[in-house]
Amino acid sequence: MPPSLHDLELPPEPLPVMVWWLAAFALVLLLAGLFWYWRKRQHPVARALRQLERLPDSPPNPAKLASILREAGLTSPVALDHARFAPIPCTSETFAPLKREARTLLEQAR
Repeated sequence: MPPSLHDLELPPEPLPVMVWWLAAFALVLLLAGLFWYWRKRQHPVARALRQLERLPDSPPNPAKLASILREAGLTSPVALDHARFAPIPCTSETFAPLKREARTLLEQAR
């Protein structure tokens, strides 16, 4: 009996070229999105905002707050400089408004 077409083993049909182009385009978009997100997170102001969130209110640390602002490229507010160099140590009640003011400055610089 001669072999029929149903008996022949054919190689699997490859994916159409359009599917490969769509997959490559999706991969390029994914890589571009990851790069954009990484660049956004590396921005000095965004980094300073994250550091500010981790800075505890107690014990107050005005020197660290000033260094966070300096790393973001901003100048320290006068009240922060006064709290850093005052003869009386900064309390939690005076540190919280300084921290809020620093957050406002960083959000405006964004």
